[in-house]
Amino acid sequence: MRKKLMILLVVTLFITMMFSTGCKKKFDIQGTWNLSFIWSNGTHGILALTFTGGKESGSFSHKNITLGTYTVNDKSVTWKYSLVNTVYTGASTGDNNMSGTMVSFNGGTGTWTAVRK
Repeated sequence: MRKKLMILLVVTLFITMMFSTGCKKKFDIQGTWNLSFIWSNGTHGILALTFTGGKESGSFSHKNITLGTYTVNDKSVTWKYSLVNTVYTGASTGDNNMSGTMVSFNGGTGTWTAVRK
């Protein structure tokens, strides 16, 4: 009887740990994404970006040309597009989706969405 009670206690603790916030799955930005963007002046486009490095930081590229660096904090994402001095900020809205806003060095603003390929 004690053995069964001990097994039940261990299973209960394991299930509790799996569903607690301490075991929350972190957003992983690594991989290739289709980015759609639109600037406030109407300029828009679609790019395939590849994020490489780690879950918290690394670099991103388009057609094997490194464009800048990224950071991830929980579900928040920021990437700095060095070539055009633009900062993208946003959040994941699921494992394969993220969206946010962008600001360029000259004050231009816009919005973006990305879907993992």
